[in-house]
Amino acid sequence: MKSIYGSATVVRMWLGEDADGSSDMIWLLEQIAQGITIGKLRRDNVFGQKDLWDLITFLERLWWSRVWVLQEAILAKEVTIQCGRNFFSDYTFSNLLRKLHERFYYRHVPK
Repeated sequence: MKSIYGSATVVRMWLGEDADGSSDMIWLLEQIAQGITIGKLRRDNVFGQKDLWDLITFLERLWWSRVWVLQEAILAKEVTIQCGRNFFSDYTFSNLLRKLHERFYYRHVPK
């Protein structure tokens, strides 16, 4: 596995077909990764309660819990994550995780 993923120029991680609003979620994840807050998206009427549940459903896909997914991501030089016909980069995803971590983790850590 190390030689396959380590020597690939780009590894495409397939999340599955577009379902449960996942194409909208990829757009939303890209917006958050670029620093646009959920509060701003809500004020602009772009993000509502249904979107929150779609986001939770998207992040609860079994794909995220598979051990080899992490191995592929670590070994690859560059990763593209695909869901249906939509793509986003590993940079976008890591930026998203950092922003969510900053927003929600520090809020709930006892001082």
